[in-house]
Amino acid sequence: MGVRAATREDVHAIHALIVALATYERAPDSVIATPDDLERALFGASPSVFAHVVEHEGVIVGFALWFTTYSTWLGKHGLWLEDLFVLPEARGRNVGLELLRCSAQRPFWSPAFSGEPGCFKRGWLSRKSRALNGCYSAPCYSLPG
Repeated sequence: MGVRAATREDVHAIHALIVALATYERAPDSVIATPDDLERALFGASPSVFAHVVEHEGVIVGFALWFTTYSTWLGKHGLWLEDLFVLPEARGRNVGLELLRCSAQRPFWSPAFSGEPGCFKRGWLSRKSRALNGCYSAPCYSLPG
């Protein structure tokens, strides 16, 4: 399995995974976003969200979608993980952790967001906490102070 930054060609697969996540959360009819919405957000003139995907034998089996934040109190950029989802058949191989690491260690879009330990303020909804508890040990996710 390999993790990489998402491309325009991945938009439909990411959308399908979003629907799979909503189905897992027992809310399949709650997904209003379309593939076109995702493409504009991820690859438009001013991308506002970013994504990584995990591929296995040419099939995308997981994704992480995130956006940047800024803490006025800390004076540092942060990362808000909106969604991280891996298909059940691809779980149990640390794929989620690798998606999180790759998402957090991508300085290509901002020199101020260097990816060095201590520069992140992490965030996600509490419903993700159980799945992400193992990620606290990774140094780049440490919240200063």
